[in-house]
Amino acid sequence: MNDKRMGLALRALAACLALLWAVLGLGWYLGGGWAVLLWPWPEVAMSHVLLASMAVFIAAVWASVACRGEFSALAGAGLNIGVAGAVAAAVAAAQGGLAGQGGPAAAGLAAAVAGALLFRWARRQPLHDDRATPAAVRAGFVVFTLALGGSGGALLLGQQVFPWRLHVGSMLPIGALFLGAAAYFAYSAAQTRWARAAPALWAFGAYDAVLCVPYLRLLGGSGAAVDDYYGDSGVNMTSLVVYLGVIGFSAVLVMYALLLHPTTRVLQRQRAVPANR
Repeated sequence: MNDKRMGLALRALAACLALLWAVLGLGWYLGGGWAVLLWPWPEVAMSHVLLASMAVFIAAVWASVACRGEFSALAGAGLNIGVAGAVAAAVAAAQGGLAGQGGPAAAGLAAAVAGALLFRWARRQPLHDDRATPAAVRAGFVVFTLALGGSGGALLLGQQVFPWRLHVGSMLPIGALFLGAAAYFAYSAAQTRWARAAPALWAFGAYDAVLCVPYLRLLGGSGAAVDDYYGDSGVNMTSLVVYLGVIGFSAVLVMYALLLHPTTRVLQRQRAVPANR
């Protein structure tokens, strides 16, 4: 198979993965029984919306690669998967070793290996878009890294960091996913080429788009909007304000890159570069 056909096949695979994750995200967002059953712990509807936002995040990364064919951009995704898997494996082994349950640790280890392989492969792929990553976007990625890293670490320590309460069983996988995403944004912040950084920004924008309306509903209730959708434990208003601030900040950053920055705005002419960068 020649390089062109291989590229088309990989883009088709990326499109299929994007569709798969988007369907899963839609299922969680709508509370579909089949999707809810995939998560092993009982959660309120808002937690499933959170899972939907994560699925949409992943879908957006794969969709970006499918549309643009920049396979080098998957290095950050591989790092995300690898770190999340390694963290989950380590914590699951520490927690479940005494109970003799090695399944979650093995699954995390498999994800860590798969992520490392994807990272190694993607790093070797040629880069076709030589535009520079805007300095403001790279600075924003540092903010995202700190926010996600802090939230993920707190979840692994058993701290409730969301405006509603998670089931204790959900804290490990979601905390590991947050730390994986923090590694993704740290890697993207270090990238000087837009092709490798852009998918992370579009993915975070998609993640926030899923969460903004449910969060605003909570804010509109002034802490009293507790029901079967959010749970009956009250609303952590400090957490809610912080998360809404991050959502607002990311929305401004996306609009800046999409509409205002002279080299990354839509319809901007690109230059092709044949060599790796």
